Amino acid sequence: CGALAGFPQISNYGGAQYLLASPWVDFFQSPYHYYNRSFPGVHYSQHAPDSILLHGKLFIDQLDTKTHLKRDDQDNTNARTPWETEQVLKRDVAHSIMKNTYCYWMEIYHGVFGGFGAPHNWQPMDFDDPAIRQQIAQLSKLCDEFASLNTEPVTEVAWFASKESCYHMRPDYLFERFFVDAQRQWMLCDAGAPFDDFVFEDIEAVERDYKVMIIPNANYMTTRQRRAIRRRIEEGATAIFFYAPGYVDEHGASLANIRELTELNLRYEERRDWLHVQLTAADHALLNGVKETDFGTNIRPEVLNRTQEWLKFPGNPVDDYRFNPVFFVDDDDCEVLGELTDFHLTHPAKGNA
Repeated sequence: CGALAGFPQISNYGGAQYLLASPWVDFFQSPYHYYNRSFPGVHYSQHAPDSILLHGKLFIDQLDTKTHLKRDDQDNTNARTPWETEQVLKRDVAHSIMKNTYCYWMEIYHGVFGGFGAPHNWQPMDFDDPAIRQQIAQLSKLCDEFASLNTEPVTEVAWFASKESCYHMRPDYLFERFFVDAQRQWMLCDAGAPFDDFVFEDIEAVERDYKVMIIPNANYMTTRQRRAIRRRIEEGATAIFFYAPGYVDEHGASLANIRELTELNLRYEERRDWLHVQLTAADHALLNGVKETDFGTNIRPEVLNRTQEWLKFPGNPVDDYRFNPVFFVDDDDCEVLGELTDFHLTHPAKGNA
């Protein structure tokens, strides 16, 4: 028995853990992520493949790439030239090889996106080209060859996206879109390092010692999870958090939880605002090579939509991506790398980034 639903790396799909734990589910299958998949974008899963493998189950990646043969009124395609098609097909298979998972190619009838009720003009299917079919045959052989090898992971970075946290905050579609989808599909791919892809709730079961743990949205952590992460940090791992990590646990909400996790004193203000940081320590080793001087949630969706052929990234930059409450560091002992800007605190913070 397999599962198509429960995509854990798509915003607010919270049922993944039940399926991962089920003895009746043997495999997961899904199309790869729709965000930033068009050339020169990336291929990441809608699932968390490494959590699936951790639970002893199989993962099957659906390669439903729309090649340069796809042409309609919306120009709904992932590649616009034969060369781009070749690169995207190689990229798709590389993900399965890297993750030790399975994959298959899926032709999509063009009426799927235009509706089945009306007639459609004839046009080639996405793989209806001798050169494309030959490339797929070669890539299929490559997948079979790698499947026969006994490979071991060498990844030193892990991504842990929380599903449980969605149930401990008010419904906010754009929070998950920004902190999970945008970070993973557009930002992390430019980091220059491969990463393993987990559901946060599996963190205690992960035995591998990662040098870097990226935890984008775990506002809820149990006491056990919080202390497990703290132990990894004390053993030398670097943890990167976004927005109030571990603020809520099974006993309630407390800034003391964040203090225990990060050893930083935080405060917050009950106001809805953008989270925008201006870097102030450009010569610091952690910022070596960083060209941008500021970053934050005051993002313009059109920047992300340059590689979106049909599923546009949501948001209005005038009204969206402002969050409440606003958390900030208030700690004389911390080393400040940046400060919040365009934001007026009722009580000035001593060290606020």
